[in-house]
Amino acid sequence: MSTSGKKVLYLSPYSPDFSLTEPSFGWLKRFTQCDELLCEDMSILDNDEAQVATITHLHQYVFCITPELVRSWFHKCNYI
Repeated sequence: MSTSGKKVLYLSPYSPDFSLTEPSFGWLKRFTQCDELLCEDMSILDNDEAQVATITHLHQYVFCITPELVRSWFHKCNYI
């Protein structure tokens, strides 16, 4: 403890078991891997078209995330 009364707490090493990004990005990744548009060869499209299509599809998936799904990710990571 320092003279100012503050205590330094060190974080534990990274653990995927306690990281909310692991289940959430895994969920998003599973959906994008099944999406035919995102898996097709985008080189035949204009770069701007491909970028807009990709962003549009990702937005659709992100907006599919429900409070129940987020709660399950918190539960899986032992936060609740």
